[in-house]
Amino acid sequence: MSFFDIDNVSFQWLGYNMSYIELVATVFGLLAVWLSAKEHIANWGFGLVNVVLASFVFYQANLYSDMLLQGYFFATGLYGWWQWSRLDTSENEHLVKISFLTRQQQLLTLVFIFISTLIIGFFLEKGGLQTLMPTLFKEPASFPYADTLIMMMSIVGNYLLTIKKIESWILWVAVDMIAPVLYFLKGLLLFTFEYLIFLALALFALINWLKIYKKQQLKIHR
Repeated sequence: MSFFDIDNVSFQWLGYNMSYIELVATVFGLLAVWLSAKEHIANWGFGLVNVVLASFVFYQANLYSDMLLQGYFFATGLYGWWQWSRLDTSENEHLVKISFLTRQQQLLTLVFIFISTLIIGFFLEKGGLQTLMPTLFKEPASFPYADTLIMMMSIVGNYLLTIKKIESWILWVAVDMIAPVLYFLKGLLLFTFEYLIFLALALFALINWLKIYKKQQLKIHR
């Protein structure tokens, strides 16, 4: 049995069969979020490993929106790594600093998430993936609208993270409140607990980034 098979059990926990791939993906995911909360660039490396492994888990659990989302995470992981590594050589500081979106950008972000969720959720509900790629997607999508909402907030949240926008953590808090319920219903127990920990980390990150932002503003106005 392959390491990538969710039926390849590493141990049992509270009656739950813990696969090797889910266990390793969880560990790397937690490390990535913790490092992001601390504004540490190494988060992107751990995140890349996490998304590759998670894509195999979500495919086997028929959570297709989440599976497709991992490809986006991989691309933005590389982009974020590059963005966070850019330096202002004149001041020896990072070019990308923690900041807020404008009010107009905030409104457009919410509208985009809402409309995209309705369109993609409807497409999945009607079996769009099975029609387009029947050999790859043999089972109907589970919880298409909730799964898609998680996907869209994650897409926007991860992009905003690459450019250090505080709203990214607000979206991640929302994701981490919905995802545990969905994963529990699908029987992904470790992912359920992982996202509850993610929720605590996202709240910590939001508070920490606000503190860093205030320090930046004080430095600018001195």
